Amino acid sequence: MAGDLIPPLRAEALIREHFPAFSSENVDLEEAQGRILREDLHADRELPPYDRAAMDGIAFSSAEVAAGRREFAVVGFQPAGRPASRLPAGEGSCHEIATGAVLPIGADSVAPYERIALRDGRAAFEEGFTPGPWANVHRRGSDAARGARLVSSGMLLTSPEIAVAASIGKARLRVARKPVIGFVSTGDEIVAVEQAPLAHQIRGSNGPALAAALRRFGYSLSKKMHLPDEPEALRRGIGALLQSCEVLILSGAVSAGRTDLVPAALEACGARRVFHGVAQRPGKPFWFGTGPAGRPIFSLPGNPVSVLVCLYRYVLPALENASGLSDLANETAELASDYEVKAKLAFFLPVRIESRAGRLLAHPQPPNGSGDFAGLAGTSGFVELQPGPNRVAAGTAVPLYRW
Repeated sequence: MAGDLIPPLRAEALIREHFPAFSSENVDLEEAQGRILREDLHADRELPPYDRAAMDGIAFSSAEVAAGRREFAVVGFQPAGRPASRLPAGEGSCHEIATGAVLPIGADSVAPYERIALRDGRAAFEEGFTPGPWANVHRRGSDAARGARLVSSGMLLTSPEIAVAASIGKARLRVARKPVIGFVSTGDEIVAVEQAPLAHQIRGSNGPALAAALRRFGYSLSKKMHLPDEPEALRRGIGALLQSCEVLILSGAVSAGRTDLVPAALEACGARRVFHGVAQRPGKPFWFGTGPAGRPIFSLPGNPVSVLVCLYRYVLPALENASGLSDLANETAELASDYEVKAKLAFFLPVRIESRAGRLLAHPQPPNGSGDFAGLAGTSGFVELQPGPNRVAAGTAVPLYRW
């Protein structure tokens, strides 16, 4: 592995090259939140579909104001949800109107209640207030023409996009199908979270951390398995998950020690290695390949910091790319203080993010090695620093990956 290390950008490119796009499915609008849209959404009519009042007040003809009129007789009321009423022509009349209501025929302007005085059925403008044509009117078609594209395929569906879909009558949406994701943790020293560990054991944290990260990005961990450091058990367990999962993630037993048996077990199951080893710290032994059916396999080092770094740097972006997300995050922050990178490896440095005067400052919070997952608590994510040996100066813009 040592002589075959590839840089992170090359690893990222190879993963995308060997990671097929997910198919799509139709879901009810209520289920579409957090999914990736796989169709364009177009306006089925002009938006807004009629000239409408932008606030409560009176609707009138601005031509009469231009001719010197400052007071109108209130002769009707135009509520929202009713067909347009009609103003008597040239009679100094107005209608009271509700926000969102269609503008009465003959009216082209709205004065809010705050700018008028209502007395004895008449509305008078306040001193110095002279509204012109289309004042406080949301014009028909001013937001979008009929047939205009409102939301593009590849968008992450959040509340605004859901609102747009509802407004054009889309009760069902075509979205990227969620993949069946499996996870395998390895190691004879690992016990369940609820179990009291012996002196030589630890509770497994990688599975819960990975599941939480996936949920935050709209994915779920469909199948979980813990396997001992035993070749036949690894082969059987991994083989079963390769049959039922579209994406497989493993943690542990992937380096070059006597009990690092996962690469051989993957090969025995018919998996094909794409790369094994990335020039980075932590996470150097990262293995990526494909199963017999071409499905992606991520085999991550077992140390918890390495697992999270590789997950956010490679696995989650690959899932979003395969889902068709068009706006993949590419955030940067400024290093808040100098940091020395000693090894000739890309360095993933946990940081605490501070927003100051419109700038994102990344304060280094280095853990005590790749096993110090407790040191990540309270951090915002990590930044990627170029290989050393070098000192990265404060103020340098660096890629940021948020937890």
